[in-house]
Amino acid sequence: MDELKILVDENIPQGREAFHAFGEVHSFSGRKLKNSDVLDCDILIVRSVTKVNESLLHNSRVQFVGTATIGEDHIDKTYLAQRGIGFSSAPGCNANSVAEYVLSALLWLGCYRGLAWRSSCLGIVGKGHVGSKLCHLARRLGMRVLVSDPPLASQSMLDEKSYSLQELRDSCDIISAHVPLVREGAFATKGMFNKDFFHSGQGKNREPFTFINSSRGDAVDETALLAAQSEGQIKHLILDVFQGEPQPNPELFQHCDLVSPHIAGYSIWGKYNGTAQMVTALAHHLDRACPAIIPAPLPSNQILRTPETMTDAEAVLTWAVFQVYDIGQDDADLRLAQFFDTPAQGFDDLRRTYRQRNEFGDYLVIGKSMESVSLCARAGFQVADSK
Repeated sequence: MDELKILVDENIPQGREAFHAFGEVHSFSGRKLKNSDVLDCDILIVRSVTKVNESLLHNSRVQFVGTATIGEDHIDKTYLAQRGIGFSSAPGCNANSVAEYVLSALLWLGCYRGLAWRSSCLGIVGKGHVGSKLCHLARRLGMRVLVSDPPLASQSMLDEKSYSLQELRDSCDIISAHVPLVREGAFATKGMFNKDFFHSGQGKNREPFTFINSSRGDAVDETALLAAQSEGQIKHLILDVFQGEPQPNPELFQHCDLVSPHIAGYSIWGKYNGTAQMVTALAHHLDRACPAIIPAPLPSNQILRTPETMTDAEAVLTWAVFQVYDIGQDDADLRLAQFFDTPAQGFDDLRRTYRQRNEFGDYLVIGKSMESVSLCARAGFQVADSK
């Protein structure tokens, strides 16, 4: 039997090592892959920047496509099925990473914009893998949470009330989007955050709200978003995803508190989980034993000792989170990239060379008392007192 030729996106960690057991592995740049590159390829492992469709796979010998991502909107699954090509995504692989991104953003707003996030009502649109993680995390930290997920509710798969978008606008101080990109049908999400959404609610008496999108750029009508922000409908705006990636509309940056280059799910665990799920899926497709996966690297220093004078639990949590993940650095890096001659390349370079970002559970926070580190424990950190 001839050795399989496997193409793996260069941004998939341990890609060469993980898939070597199945055949000859070659890496590629996600946005540059073209039909001539895959003609003699048997296995294709991609991330979200590669559109896999008939144009890419025509006359190729590809028998299996995997995407090491939660999202699948870049994959023409109908075409794959027609061709008899196996497929797998990585559902939930980076859900915890995105939930931690949102919490980091809220803490940043609390620190630098005075947002009283713990006493706020959080509206989560989409209670899939990511939305469920964020819902659990926010409630553990004492936030009131309302959920909108009509597709799950229609299938009786939601364990709580699904509120309408207008109800979220009426009731929530913060709304965070966690929807897949669905272009048509009864539950289409393309452009769902539009003029009607931003202006719904209780009219002129409605307080402006904080809007966070770390799902898909095309879920938002950016023209309506800019209008709503300029009209005072939005108090704070945080965007990790954009229409037209990798070249976002630069006008958005002037209106956002935080921007980042589609890296909410880019923790080291989020990436390694995706690799592991792809290896498992490919082994199943080929009916082979699953090779061992190299575990994600742990941080060099896993102990965080709080400053002696810091006793307030919320202050300790903010300090600990910023030690692990400085979301402000992602914002500064992306804003700087817009001054490059080729900002689109800068956007992709930030993703390609993204630093190792571990998750909260990889760290032990040591404080003066268990009370001072209590919120850290609820956020997922390991904790201990210094006594």
